[in-house]
Amino acid sequence: MLSRKAVSPDVVLVVQCADNVDSKLFPSTGPSPFTILKDGQAKEIIYRAFIEDELDAPKDLARVIHHEYFEPAFRHFAPRTKWSLQNAFTSGFKLLEPVPQFKTTASIGEIFNSLN
Repeated sequence: MLSRKAVSPDVVLVVQCADNVDSKLFPSTGPSPFTILKDGQAKEIIYRAFIEDELDAPKDLARVIHHEYFEPAFRHFAPRTKWSLQNAFTSGFKLLEPVPQFKTTASIGEIFNSLN
């Protein structure tokens, strides 16, 4: 471990600036998009979106979104987080025609904003 004397004042300044930028980009006022979801929570969100009609989208997309979340095509989406689930929804929406895709993508924000 480095002692305080061994660290350049320039390095300290850079770290302080990075902390300041980080707090502005990712304010701690709301839930983190990187919060880990239990499998049951993710399934419930998908279920509510399609079965309880919280989302105006074809019901067959539920299977696509489920697959994209639990077996993602990209390794960056592998962690089971809210962010990964939102990416799974977005990937599923890419199968829609442009106007329904736009409407559905806009409405998914309401579902994710309501999560605690």
